[in-house]
Amino acid sequence: MSRTVVYPSYGVGQPESGACMIVSYAWTNDALALTGLMGVESRDVLRQRVLQDLVEVHRFNEKAAAELEGMLEEMHPYSWSADPNTMGAFAFFGPGDFKKLYPALTRPAAGGRLHFAGEVCSVRHAWVLGALEASTRAVHEVLQCSYAGKKAGAFEDAYGRPEGWTQDMMHVQRLLGMFGAVGEVPPVGAVGA
Repeated sequence: MSRTVVYPSYGVGQPESGACMIVSYAWTNDALALTGLMGVESRDVLRQRVLQDLVEVHRFNEKAAAELEGMLEEMHPYSWSADPNTMGAFAFFGPGDFKKLYPALTRPAAGGRLHFAGEVCSVRHAWVLGALEASTRAVHEVLQCSYAGKKAGAFEDAYGRPEGWTQDMMHVQRLLGMFGAVGEVPPVGAVGA
């Protein structure tokens, strides 16, 4: 059930650093299956499931499995799907969504006066990096649409352009958002400016 293991990249070897390993970072149906084990009464079952998954992933023998169990200090299970304030964690595009939905989400609306950001507007769903990149793109769009590009150059010099976005792609998206598109909208990158 543990589809993804995230290893710490900071604080390793520093006891007070708070470094931890995320054993199961799951989404879609995998996350729903694990959500059933989030209650206090299921904690031991979840603990054993996660430890067994780690043993299998790393192909540990019995001695290493016992050492691993001794290394576990605490567990903090959490399900975004069970949280009444979020009712889910993040965007998860299905087939064809990057071709059709993504260009629409990353395009200014309302004649260039409404811009969208957040991890859903990024190719890096579920990560803070995606939200930051989408925010950088949105601010760049605001500057291009509202200030005729006068401030956009300085902003881009200071913060860069989101990875994967060329100046031409951003220009086409702005034009389509400000003036609308006739017929089917081409995917990002398919049309040059």
